[in-house]
Amino acid sequence: MHVYHDESYPIVGHDPFTGHGVLYIATDLRAALFDELLDARKGYRHEVTFKGISGGPKGPRFEVAQRWIDIVLGQLGSRMAFKAYFADHEARFYRAPYKGQPGWERHLMYSTALPLLGVPVFAFREFDHLDVTPVFDPTGNSLDRQAYERATVLAVRRAARRRQTHPRHNPTLAMQPISWVDSDPRKYDADDGSFSDTEKRIDSEWIQVVDVLLGSFKSALVGTPVGKNGRLVLADSVTNLLAETWKLPWYRVAQRARSMTVTIWPDAYGLPYNPRPQRRWDDQRSRLLWDLDVDAPLRR
Repeated sequence: MHVYHDESYPIVGHDPFTGHGVLYIATDLRAALFDELLDARKGYRHEVTFKGISGGPKGPRFEVAQRWIDIVLGQLGSRMAFKAYFADHEARFYRAPYKGQPGWERHLMYSTALPLLGVPVFAFREFDHLDVTPVFDPTGNSLDRQAYERATVLAVRRAARRRQTHPRHNPTLAMQPISWVDSDPRKYDADDGSFSDTEKRIDSEWIQVVDVLLGSFKSALVGTPVGKNGRLVLADSVTNLLAETWKLPWYRVAQRARSMTVTIWPDAYGLPYNPRPQRRWDDQRSRLLWDLDVDAPLRR
């Protein structure tokens, strides 16, 4: 199994959330769906990122991102699962350090390890053991890189500990060393239309997919700026599906609910919680937001 990770860092006074997107996918499915991801490009060869989508719901980046979301949402289930995890740096009762502040690397390690561990426990509980190849977008910061590497080790250790105390629904993990793959696909494209490194080209595409998914959820969480209607459409694509998982009877959408989750940390008790995805209009900032219901039960 492969796991793809992308992140967004907090910015003091502008963006109070550390965000992690984690996509687990069966290795054979990862390769099989790669052709669909390529077809969705319709010849567009540049990197696709959520931040790169500006203006309305048009243009090649938006169109590719929308097709990718449709592909992923159609495949979520027992062989693919996605989790978005957000840490609120301006929470009332606990404030995590921002990048550059003391304790940042420790925060980054733990906030990365939690979704790496949470997805197998929740979405792949029928397995006893998972062999995982983690793929991350490279970072030039050596301390952040060490934090990510330690996060994979921490996830493996905690999975083993959970397995010892609660054998049911807690698979153990074996993580390979992180594979650092650039998200720009042109670095692995050859002039003749082939790939200079096929495996890395596949990984590069999936990292971009995780970027789009994470950005879509974050846009719904912290708001979509006026004029960025393309991002709003993508945010609606994921939150509408998430809203379905809150409808009763829950057992009818149990597998889908396990395959796509969003967790925010902390609540008033220092614990993670799931926001109810109910859209509302913020007149003060002229943007659409989720209602963050801290009383919603945690499903992770």
